[in-house]
Amino acid sequence: MTIDELLSGEKLLSIAEKENKSNMQNLCSILIGAIDLFHFLLIVLPLYPKSMKEYIASVNLFGYTETSAFNRMVYWVLFFLLMLIGVSELIVTQSKIEKVYKMVIVFSILLGIAAVLFLALTGETYATALAFLLLVLKAGLYMKGR
Repeated sequence: MTIDELLSGEKLLSIAEKENKSNMQNLCSILIGAIDLFHFLLIVLPLYPKSMKEYIASVNLFGYTETSAFNRMVYWVLFFLLMLIGVSELIVTQSKIEKVYKMVIVFSILLGIAAVLFLALTGETYATALAFLLLVLKAGLYMKGR
């Protein structure tokens, strides 16, 4: 007697659908964590303006001095928190702790929204565009994985 004889076609289909949905949720969770790690790009890419004598150059966050120290500190804190959340999302996803994952993903999305708003309010056009793109990707993956 084989497994096909023991299970009906409908049961096999139901089991395959559940496994497919579980795999898709796991993949989306991993990709969301990776997107949060991509906030590292907001630190190293030359997205911030720096006035030179006759022109404006683009610099990364390390060389950005055209804004207040408070704004730079908030940028660093936001970006490091988002990267830390990305690492925690990957760990929680692999540990299969569903309640903690829901809390982490909500905090991740809220912090992503805060980063986009703060960058927009301080006039960092290119950094705002990249942070918004990462937020849209994260929200799309979250909706896909639900």
